[in-house]
Amino acid sequence: MPDKLDLSHFKIRQAILEFRYSTAYLLWDRAGLIWNKISSELHNLKMIKAEPATTTFISDNRYELSVKLDKSHFTDMKPCSGLKDFFKYSESFFSLVTNTLGISEFTRLGFRLVYVKNFPDKVSAAKSVLSTNKLQVPGGK
Repeated sequence: MPDKLDLSHFKIRQAILEFRYSTAYLLWDRAGLIWNKISSELHNLKMIKAEPATTTFISDNRYELSVKLDKSHFTDMKPCSGLKDFFKYSESFFSLVTNTLGISEFTRLGFRLVYVKNFPDKVSAAKSVLSTNKLQVPGGK
């Protein structure tokens, strides 16, 4: 019988802050200002995408920052368990984007943590999930 799925064995993979707002047309005029200010705080900032409606950068192969006309997100792809750096930089990013684009009302604020657990193969992963008895698997093929 496989071991029960133990959530304490999961490792944090990503931390994400997303905020949505009404269309912020000021992005077209102020995108450079946003990224110039961010580059003074986050180092090794590299542009991934720059289009009129979306600008996305990555910093130190760890943080992904994106500003769009109607939403923005800050992702830490290598978070530490305490999330100290994530909170520090995401709060700064959030404040900078909302102040620079004049955003005063949000349509959604989201915070997600993504956890993972690696298994040696698909069969053992499936057995572990099925051991929770939270899924009803149909019989047959």
